Amino acid sequence: MDQQAILDALPAEVVVLDRRGEIVAVNEAWRRFAQENGGSPALSDGLGLNYVSACRGLQGRDAAEAEAIAEGLVALLSGRLPDLVREYPCHAPDCPRWFALRAAPLPDAAGGAVVVHLDITERKLAEQALQQARSQAAQAARFNAVGVLASALIHELSQPLSAAGFYSGTAVSLLGQAEPDPEQLSRVIHGVEEQIRRAATILQRLRDFLRRREMRMRPVAIDEVVAQALELTHGFAADRAVRISYLPPAPGVVVMADAVQIEQVLVNLIANGIQAIDAAEPARRQIDIRVDPRPGEIEVSVVDTGPGLSTALQTQLFDILARAKGAGLGLGLAISRDIVEAHGGKLWVDPDVSEGASVHFTLPLTQTREPE
Repeated sequence: MDQQAILDALPAEVVVLDRRGEIVAVNEAWRRFAQENGGSPALSDGLGLNYVSACRGLQGRDAAEAEAIAEGLVALLSGRLPDLVREYPCHAPDCPRWFALRAAPLPDAAGGAVVVHLDITERKLAEQALQQARSQAAQAARFNAVGVLASALIHELSQPLSAAGFYSGTAVSLLGQAEPDPEQLSRVIHGVEEQIRRAATILQRLRDFLRRREMRMRPVAIDEVVAQALELTHGFAADRAVRISYLPPAPGVVVMADAVQIEQVLVNLIANGIQAIDAAEPARRQIDIRVDPRPGEIEVSVVDTGPGLSTALQTQLFDILARAKGAGLGLGLAISRDIVEAHGGKLWVDPDVSEGASVHFTLPLTQTREPE
């Protein structure tokens, strides 16, 4: 079988270049692709056409990518680059398309290179579908948390709003006096402002929790993040008579993290435990949280006294696509695992517990600072 027959048998579009970048051979897949996409006979055959110059002459939205491919080929043909691999869009008017370009030098003394174009459109579309599903699932998980946070908000907002109402009533009474005490009136007005600020802070935390945003990494004390999550879930747990115990680490344990996202992980895990306990109604209604420093990392554990997880359920817990349409245990865990892994940690469920569920995650340890 001659060289051309071998090239024509390949399903990918193949171009063979000489050391100057001129096309010396193309295969049938290349010719067919050029003809189907409006290419001229000269382009379909390609012989004698300088491939590098053709890339540099491309205009439009893909010009920058074509120029990068041209530069890579020049480096490859001159021996400065061992191979070239790039993925690039090549969209048709009626459909999106992506290709992967792979180029390698020819081994003979004459030089040159073989360039292969692989159609990776199906893979790219699948990646986009997965990303969209993850995005939708993440949003669903955040809104699922609203039900959990509603109890906490009622508890948290009731105090500052009641206090603000008390201060307002006092102010009205003072203003009704013939000669109100200015200092006392000032203290009352300051009390109203303080309680309104407190309520606004609570609402802002809810907005931060639900808002889709980029990760914001900074050094944070893990104990403060856990405390915020406990504050958010306190009302939800109290309404269901679930006790939460927390064993903190020594003061000064710091991780590099997005505090709001790690708070979301903890809220998801605590809420899962509360819901499991509330559904099963065990004799002991408790969730235990602890933070254990390890070499180079911390491990956070959330253990509940619910009915536990069957082996079948454990295998499906992190299937985000299967659970993207329903906000529940698997969805919360899948999103939580994605968040933890984006931080460089890992999240898992301990299968060897006698009762309830035991979920753990790690985060890289930034430092252990001395308490002030």
